[in-house]
Amino acid sequence: MLKTISSYTLVLFGLIILNSCKKEYESVQSIDDRKIEEYIAGNNITNAIKDPSGFYYQVLNQGSGEPFKNSDTVLYKVTVKSLLNGTVYYTSPVNSNIGTKVGYSSSLLGLEVPGVRMAIGSLNSGGSARVILPSYLAFGKNGNTTNGVPSNELIDVTITTFPEKNQRLLDDR
Repeated sequence: MLKTISSYTLVLFGLIILNSCKKEYESVQSIDDRKIEEYIAGNNITNAIKDPSGFYYQVLNQGSGEPFKNSDTVLYKVTVKSLLNGTVYYTSPVNSNIGTKVGYSSSLLGLEVPGVRMAIGSLNSGGSARVILPSYLAFGKNGNTTNGVPSNELIDVTITTFPEKNQRLLDDR
């Protein structure tokens, strides 16, 4: 009888010990969302629009003329930096710009980022916008070693479009 009670006690004690080691971890998605929301609140950013997929975009300068359509050609430059510490990872070279159709403008450093296309599509010619990307929509846990982006980095992309429709006109400016 004492042996049975001892074995039940041992099993119960073992279950308690094993269950007490279980930890609940906060997901990367919820950590990123919280950090971005804290950044937006702390910097009094009031006109940032949150997309259901998780990124934010903010029109900095609407530009002039007609809004871009998906079939319009757009020349633009980008700056990619850390949201929290401001480290610049990439800036478009001075002597070249990114040019494509608005509907195909979602590529950023070899990554498909729909937020870039959405931000450009919300602008008029000559406008600029900002896209805030959580790590799970940017470079994720692997980062981008080519550009020095660490893992799980929140990314701040500034996009500036040019009013010119081709590089020759832009060069003549």
